[in-house]
Amino acid sequence: MPEDSAVLLIRAEPALARLAAILTKMGSAAIAYSGGVDSTFLLKVACAVLGENAQGFLAVSESLDRNELKAARQLAREQGFPLVEIETHEYENPLYRQNTPQRCYHCKNELFNEVSRFAKLQGFRWVLDGSHAGDVGDYRPGLQAADDFKVISPLADANLTKSEIRTLSKELD
Repeated sequence: MPEDSAVLLIRAEPALARLAAILTKMGSAAIAYSGGVDSTFLLKVACAVLGENAQGFLAVSESLDRNELKAARQLAREQGFPLVEIETHEYENPLYRQNTPQRCYHCKNELFNEVSRFAKLQGFRWVLDGSHAGDVGDYRPGLQAADDFKVISPLADANLTKSEIRTLSKELD
């Protein structure tokens, strides 16, 4: 049976091979998917490497623009990603509604709480996000929420930058 072209590219491209090695060691993963470049790239590679042991989780809430939700669903269908939609309720948190610089923390806290809960119920060992090497060192309160829930950022661990992710995403279609 011929190998998937994504798998062949992953083996040939050093940056993708680093990411694949990280994912392989994990064995299974729930990926917080938004339809953005980073989480889409991560989910694509995770599915190629882990097969049915990779699952995308899309948070749906009143704060998510309906056009972005539609686009994320459409992209997941086109790519054949396994996807579970989960409800998040960040608006119920008054700290989120205050719209301070910590708002992202409260949003991601809700996201990772729900993804972690569903991932555990479905037997996924790890929760992953699409943070990359370029996010490290920036003021990103959401990274603290990821740390609080022990969410792994394999794109950052593989030292992939946003521009590399965009280039590799094009190669992976």
